[in-house]
Formats: sequence, C-alpha cells, structure tokens
Amino acid sequence: MSRKLFYLNAALLLGIILAAAALYGRWTEARQREEMMRLGRLAALRWNPTAPIPPARPVSAIEYSLISAQMLFSRDRNPNIIIELPPPPPEKKAPPLPKAYGLMLIGAKPRIILGTGLGNQKSYTAGEKVGPWEIVSFDNKTITFAWEDKTVEKRIEDLVDNNPMGGGSPQQQAGPPPGGYGGPPAGGAVAPAQSPSALTSIGGPGETNTKIGSDTGLSGTKSCAPGDNSPPGTVLNGMKKVMVQGMFGPSCYWEPAK
Repeated sequence: MSRKLFYLNAALLLGIILAAAALYGRWTEARQREEMMRLGRLAALRWNPTAPIPPARPVSAIEYSLISAQMLFSRDRNPNIIIELPPPPPEKKAPPLPKAYGLMLIGAKPRIILGTGLGNQKSYTAGEKVGPWEIVSFDNKTITFAWEDKTVEKRIEDLVDNNPMGGGSPQQQAGPPPGGYGGPPAGGAVAPAQSPSALTSIGGPGETNTKIGSDTGLSGTKSCAPGDNSPPGTVLNGMKKVMVQGMFGPSCYWEPAK
C-alpha cells in the first residue's frame, strides 16, 4: 500500500469518527429534550418583536432651496438681494474759531472785536457772522458761536490771541500788530497823549509802508492795515494813529486828528 493511500484512508476514518460523534451528540440532546418536555420542564420559546424600520420619506424640493440659493460660485441665485450701501461721508470738520481782541459793553448793542487772521480784525454785534461762524450771543465772560447745525460756547479769555504780532523779534513786537485791530477795547488804558512835536506827519521820504485800514464803525475810527509799522502818533490824511494797551493785549486804530 502506498503512503498516499494510507493517509487518505486515515483521513476518511477520522471523518467517520467525527461524524458519528456529532450524530451521537444530537441524538443525546434530542432524548434530553423529549424527556424535559415529558416532565414539563422545557420553557416555551418567546419571540420579542423589534421596532419596524421607518420608511424613507419622499424627497422634497423645498428642503434643497437653501443649498441652491447659497451656492458659492453663483451669488446671483440668492433670492435675498444684498444692497451694498456706500460708506457714510466723513464728518465735516469745524473751522477754527476766531480770535478775540477786545470787548465793548457800551450802549444798546455791545460789540466785540474778533478776527480770523492778521489784518481781519473787526468789531461785531450778536447776529453777525465772523467768517463761517455766526455770533449767537456774548457777555463779558463767554461767547456762543453757531456753525451749520452746531453750537459752540467758549470763554472769551480762551479766544484771546496771545501772539497778535504773529511772532518776530522783540523790536517787531514792540510796534503795532501787522494786521491791526478793529478799534479800541473798552476799559483799555490809552497810551499817554503825545505832544504835537511828537506827531509824525506822513509824506516824507522813506515812509512807504503806512496805510489806513477799513472803517471800524466806531466814531469814525479805522483799523490798522497789514504791514503798517509806523509809530503811534503818525498823522496821515487827517487821521492819527493810536496804540491802546488793554486786557486783550495791544490794540491799534486810527482816529481823526485834532
């Protein structure tokens, strides 16, 4: 007998033995089950039903409207129109306030001397405009301005021009301010009157920078023009130059010569 045939016979014999053991085990279990059924010890089998699987819902097109309306590559499919408003215009900056050079609380209409720059000083009453600003009211301490829809109240001492000469050397600051002022401030200390010999008459050689400004509206006085550096007491066209030292600093104006 060959070796291969021997191994084949051994495998068949082993399979027969295993099949016989399994058959015997099942026969034994069947006998035990019959015995238990006869004695009533075998519990009946119970079936526990499970919850049924819910059926699939039908597809609704409205559930996909949000996806189709918010496609990243097609913004025009969005039913909500996005209106892009332009940015608000920047807030308009208020112009600088005028400077104060004097105050006259005399008569029915008090006047205040204001200016927006060198040579632009003039006396004003309530209701008049100083450049873009309108004078609403003022007293001896405060003044109220109006510009467009804004109202500003300031103390007069905060608006005093501390450098009416516009800078320069002490020799230049000792003379009248280049822009001149609107007139004599109330309560100011007038410079001592000069003798007729001290008055300077214009018309000689070298006097080419003496000019008279516009009318201030106060008793025939006129303001000093820009660039006027003539000394106090100078007479020109029947007008005499006067320098006044007041609470707001030096003031310059022309009055009729006597």
